[in-house]
Amino acid sequence: MECQVIIPMDVLESDEAWALFRMKAKLNERVSRDILEEAQKVAKECKGLPVAIVTLAAALKSTKTRKGWEVARKKLERSRLVEIGNIGEEEKNAYLCIKMSYEYLKKETNKKCFLLCGLYPEDHSIKVEDLVLYAWGLELFGKADLIGEVRIQVLEAIDYLKDSCLLLEDEVEDEDGDGGRYGP
Repeated sequence: MECQVIIPMDVLESDEAWALFRMKAKLNERVSRDILEEAQKVAKECKGLPVAIVTLAAALKSTKTRKGWEVARKKLERSRLVEIGNIGEEEKNAYLCIKMSYEYLKKETNKKCFLLCGLYPEDHSIKVEDLVLYAWGLELFGKADLIGEVRIQVLEAIDYLKDSCLLLEDEVEDEDGDGGRYGP
């Protein structure tokens, strides 16, 4: 049985959180001051939680205007979660940031693939072929004549979700050795 070392991670200090957010949102020194100021307000809404910072920054990395960042900030400030049992403020904040990251997914196929992955238990390795079969059987991407067409859409969605930090690549490889397992 493989073991993993659990390393507790506290919230980040504001300067560390901002540095991580800037890196993941691809906000370099060429970005205007007003955009950086608005982006920093968005980063503060993540409350120093690494998972919130990484997913939200990745979702917003294509935002190029101050108005776009302002809309994102206001949307995040107004977001509310329906009660989910006994979860603390940090967890609620992480869920809000992930929810907003989901809402910023541009293509319906990416959203459907993310929701399909969400049906699996936490930390469960998901075989790509299982996703393909479910997506094909449920006609998540419309009627496809060939399973290969669905496989291409699933693989594209997986790549996009990984790039958006909403899906993690698992260390375990697929049966044919192509590294085809993923976990939400």
